Amino acid sequence: MLARVITWANARPDVHAVLLVGSQARSDHPADEFSDIDVVLSVDDPAVFLDDDEWLAEIAPVICDVVEPTAIGGMSERRVLFASGQDVDFSIVPVEMMRLLGDFKDLHEVRALLGRGARLLVDELEIADEIDAVVPPEPDSGLLSASEYRALSCGFWYQLIVATRKWRRGELWVAISSCEGRLTSATIEMARWWTTLRRPSTDTWHGARFIEEWLDPTVLGALAATRTGYGAAEIRLSLDRLAALFRKLETECREMSGYEPAVDDAEVQRLFRTLTSSGDPPA
Repeated sequence: MLARVITWANARPDVHAVLLVGSQARSDHPADEFSDIDVVLSVDDPAVFLDDDEWLAEIAPVICDVVEPTAIGGMSERRVLFASGQDVDFSIVPVEMMRLLGDFKDLHEVRALLGRGARLLVDELEIADEIDAVVPPEPDSGLLSASEYRALSCGFWYQLIVATRKWRRGELWVAISSCEGRLTSATIEMARWWTTLRRPSTDTWHGARFIEEWLDPTVLGALAATRTGYGAAEIRLSLDRLAALFRKLETECREMSGYEPAVDDAEVQRLFRTLTSSGDPPA
């Protein structure tokens, strides 16, 4: 597949660089038989590669594809499942931005993407030296500023109350979606901060990548226990466990960081208890 991509890119005058990133280019947590291929394309007009389909067929037959935001960096990517069974994520970057790579090499997003491993497959822009100059992110990249902590805390408690109200009125699917989506994601971010404060040299990656390796087993077990299943009683238990775990991690993080509380804990706990204890759970 990589040979096909290289041949295709060399034949396209509007593609100026192809960069292999992710597990296929890493020595730490390298690719295995289940890994996809992550490729950065530096192009003249990103719309051509995000909106049109013709270029995909030039590489190989396609089963399906989808455009999504990149996991880091705030860009867009075309995720493609080819008929061979190989899936390739094409991150689309304007050529003007790639030419400025040297100016951005110290940004956390750039270091997270390129610093763990990258290999130039096509380099019309002559950016090899800039790629080599990008270093991995610092282990303490999971630390939060006071404003970032406040946004994380307020977001969690707001979404918890909203999800609990949905549960109270019987909108179970909406409630469980929030539990397994936003509330879990926020709890993982709090756990990342907690981990970095306690063990600053730990590489916590991004999202939930390799969480089994970097998160304390006790906390990971508590997080896993928040997945309780579909049903009124099960969702109530999930809400309770998420609230308790987030609160525990948040309290300990505040003690270690010296930050002031982002919310009135007594009031938010009172409201949560009122919503979960008044009357019978929905049928």
